[in-house]
This record gives sequence, structure tokens and C-alpha cells, in this order.
Amino acid sequence: MPSAMFVPAVVKATCRNGTPPSRISHYGWFSSHKDGSMIPTKGTLAAPFLELVHMQPEIRRVDPEPEPILFWSGKGWERYRAMYGIVRKGRRGAVDRTVDVEVLTDLELARDKAKWKRIRQAYRQDNRTLLIFTNHAILSEPRLTNAMIVNTQAGSGLIPRADIEAVLTATQGSLTFTLNEVVAKGVLSYEQAYGAVLNMVASGEFSFATDRLFDGDTPVSRRR
Repeated sequence: MPSAMFVPAVVKATCRNGTPPSRISHYGWFSSHKDGSMIPTKGTLAAPFLELVHMQPEIRRVDPEPEPILFWSGKGWERYRAMYGIVRKGRRGAVDRTVDVEVLTDLELARDKAKWKRIRQAYRQDNRTLLIFTNHAILSEPRLTNAMIVNTQAGSGLIPRADIEAVLTATQGSLTFTLNEVVAKGVLSYEQAYGAVLNMVASGEFSFATDRLFDGDTPVSRRR
């Protein structure tokens, strides 16, 4: 069984205003297969977070400039803009919903606990939602590696339609199957089936539990 090949979705970090990249602050770009946009990243957690977001088929796009909000800092009013706005697809007949997110280290969140409490309060008062993700959740394995695996095969037009149709035919009538079972049908090579199945995971047709590293024996399910 071939090993997973990672095609980095992050373009090499670049300096801004002459400031060299560091673990605390650096700038780069994340290539989105959702809408073809280049999403700016800052810090070392943004790109892994975007990998997790882009694995989720219910996410339509990522807004790098969500609407700012004013919050009381204890000394005066300050303006805050979240790192990203995550636009989730609305259910049939409903409008899309945007949730603002901030990405922090556990240390940053603990250090500025009072500040983030005030910001969250401002969001509640404005009937908006702010979610904060830290390195503890973002860097959890094997979920992060599974997201990277899926994203390397994601995107419309990346996989030949014939390969996708072959997988659909091979799994017809099965609610759960494995990659090796598809290959055993003799309709596709492992590499072809690998790309097609993961492409359909990214599009929302299939899913698999991310608590184990994806391989040929991972149970894959049809989304109902």
C-alpha cells in the first residue's frame, strides 16, 4: 500500500514590513480548494487550523476579514477583528451562517483571560458567535494528519469523473466499505481509488472516523 503523499497547501511564509518570521508572528498563504482563494496566515497555528476547516464539507469558504466588533477593555473601547470568519452552508432553503474564530496558543488564552472574556461578552450582546481554538485542539493527532491527507485530494475537477463513477459503482449498496475492498473489485488501481474516495470525503459524499490514521482498511461510510 503506498504511503500518503502530502502536497503542502501552504505557500512559503513571507516577511512583512521587514520583520523576519518567528514562531509568534509570520505571514504566509493557504490555498483554498473551497473557492480557489489564497487565505493569509499568521502564526504557526493558522495553517493547521485551516487544514481542519477545509476537510469539513459543510464549510463554504473562509473570510480573512470578518466584521470587527467593539469591546470594553476596562479602560476604554477597543476594536477587535477575529482571525477568520467561517462561512457554513445553510440548510436547504436557509441562508449561510458565519461564525468568527480566533486561533491562539493555550498560553496566550490563559495570559489574556480577562480580555477574551470581555470580547466574548461583546459578541453575545451583538448576537454573534466567536469560537476560540488553541493548539491543544488544533494539533491533535491523527485528526490533523487525516485532514491533510483529505485536502491533498480535494477540489472540483482534480479527480477524473470516471474514477469517481467507478468508486460509486463498486460501493453501490454498501453503507460502509474500505479502500482495499474497492481495489479488490478490480475496477481501479489503489492510487486511483485512493484519490477518488478521498475526493468524495472532501465533497461530503463519504466520511470516515478521524481518530485513526486513514489507510486501506479504514471504514468509509456514505453520508446519509
